[in-house]
Amino acid sequence: EGEILTDEDIETYRLWIAENVKLLEEPLRAAEVIIIDDWQPSGLIPYIKGYTEETPDGPVEHPGLNPDAKILFRDHIQTEGDLMGTPGTPQHRTWQFLWNENRIKEADIFITHPKDEFVPPDVPNEMVVFMPATCDLLDDLNRDLSEAELAAGYDFINKSLAETDGQSPIDLSRPYIVLIARFDESKGMPEGMEAYAKARQEMLDAGMDERDIPQFIIIGNGAADDPSGPSMLKKVLDLRSDLYGDFKDDLKVVRVPHNDQAINAVLTGAKLALQPSTKEGFEIRVTDAIFKGVPIIGSDRGGIPLQIAEGETGYFMNPYDTDAWAQKISELMLDGEQYTRLRQSTLEKGRVNNYRYTTIPNVARWLWLAAYAGPSLNGDRRWVDEHMAQEESDQTALAIGHRALQLAA
Repeated sequence: EGEILTDEDIETYRLWIAENVKLLEEPLRAAEVIIIDDWQPSGLIPYIKGYTEETPDGPVEHPGLNPDAKILFRDHIQTEGDLMGTPGTPQHRTWQFLWNENRIKEADIFITHPKDEFVPPDVPNEMVVFMPATCDLLDDLNRDLSEAELAAGYDFINKSLAETDGQSPIDLSRPYIVLIARFDESKGMPEGMEAYAKARQEMLDAGMDERDIPQFIIIGNGAADDPSGPSMLKKVLDLRSDLYGDFKDDLKVVRVPHNDQAINAVLTGAKLALQPSTKEGFEIRVTDAIFKGVPIIGSDRGGIPLQIAEGETGYFMNPYDTDAWAQKISELMLDGEQYTRLRQSTLEKGRVNNYRYTTIPNVARWLWLAAYAGPSLNGDRRWVDEHMAQEESDQTALAIGHRALQLAA
């Protein structure tokens, strides 16, 4: 927020794209369908379609590597539509560059999360289809772990805690609450800490033994494309020491090297999960928690309310209303019967409510789009699932299967 896309940034970006074109030239030439996955690689589109280069000797036409290929553009993030449509804002400048210079406007379809406010300005309705992010139930983040794998996961986290401000290990004899996310301003970590602190006091005031009060673990994997990670980690660690020093041993903060199995282990053992994002596209850690039967309290921003069945797999609320968050946390921790009912409901209904956010339907969506997206498809800001259901018949199913085999070949 507040960052401006400069001419120098654009030049650096174009050089980076040109280097990647050299690496990707062969598959770009051969592909029948090309998926541009989010904004970063959108600069490939001019190379695919062809472009005009302005030189001192006049314009030079560069033929496209594959101008007839179908391009499916996938937008992952929650965008600021109003600001993107307001001239003079950093968001408007960036969006105009992406839409016009990177020529996202020439994609055959614009895929975004199923929320109207996620659709940037200028994108015509007929170009837009809705498709959520999904999780893979068989990957290391979600599959059931053996006892040895769980132990190894906790050992990895505890070693990382010791290396981060000398924090003590997770006390597995006590319950704990987790917040799993990238260390980013939009993930609401300070708000989560404040809510936990207030809930902790409410539990103490209600007479709960301090040993029964859950620990709070904030954890996330590091990533090379996450430049704000180290600074946000420092901010959260400073808050831990400066504001919450009286109980900082119960407030554990760690940014770990990528290890899905370790994240899985910590989420598996959690009593409750929090996701207080102030901005969010879809937060797959929400669905991960629900599939494990871990109730979750999430924010009412972005796609999170679509993922949580209110009162059945958790609750969602304003991320800045930390009093409301604290009240719900303490209520669930103090009322064992209510918590048990919610936990059971999460296990029973989570898979039904969240099946659409898994890889199996996601594969079907991509295959359908690969076969049928294009000028003849009126996206109309509808779920891909709706388009698929509308044309569902034995003949269509056979056609999709045949087309999918052709594409796979």
